[in-house]
Amino acid sequence: VGLETEYITEREVKVIPNPFRYAATIQFNEVLNNACLDIYDIHGRQLKHFNDINGNSFTVERMNLNAGIYFFSIVNRGNKLSTGKFAISN
Repeated sequence: VGLETEYITEREVKVIPNPFRYAATIQFNEVLNNACLDIYDIHGRQLKHFNDINGNSFTVERMNLNAGIYFFSIVNRGNKLSTGKFAISN
């Protein structure tokens, strides 16, 4: 008997389009309930935090982020589900 762990691997999370100029959709392979998404710069500084993510996708808008590479982390029900990266272009 083994323990089952519920998680999403990075390859099961899609960022469309990537890179993007104004907005991108992050698609998940399962329905999230009250999840959180954090966005980090290349130095590991948290730049954005989004609460109450529900469903199987979330739209990220550029807002005041400069062109560059960013990393994200998704937490659902207290469990880190996935990490990934996206690029913002000019």
